[in-house]
Amino acid sequence: MTAGVDDSVLDLAITPLGLAGVSVGENLDAVVARLGPPMIRRPDSDSPDENVEILEYGGFVVIAVEGIVDGVMAIEGYRGETLGGVYVGMPWTDLLARYPGLYFDEPRFAWRLPGWPHLDLEIRRPSSDDEFEDEGPWAEEWYEITDPEEAFVSLIVVTLDA
Repeated sequence: MTAGVDDSVLDLAITPLGLAGVSVGENLDAVVARLGPPMIRRPDSDSPDENVEILEYGGFVVIAVEGIVDGVMAIEGYRGETLGGVYVGMPWTDLLARYPGLYFDEPRFAWRLPGWPHLDLEIRRPSSDDEFEDEGPWAEEWYEITDPEEAFVSLIVVTLDA
């Protein structure tokens, strides 16, 4: 991780409004003062009309709009889980067994859990040979899961948007 960031934040639970001890709606300067500097801090080039910043810490990412935390993402290396036991790396089959009402929300391009309005999931699987050049080693699973035995939770996003 980075100097100044306590590795134990990667074990903190993913709550309905935050993870790694960071809550959506929190002042970004307060987060950086508490956690220390991120590994990478950059503007979001996809948001030219907004003051959006991306702060990458090992195992999680903070997204801020106008200096306020708008979203927090658990990525590979994050060890905490939701109160319902969902975690990065969780197999699709285990996720579906635990949450049979799991669904794909097309406008958000994310998998959603019933009862978690601020939580989005990204599901991936190993790429096939013909996908590897475009996708890299992992292909995203949108709309339907094509390989349920190999698919897994690759990203958990907590956001202000419901």
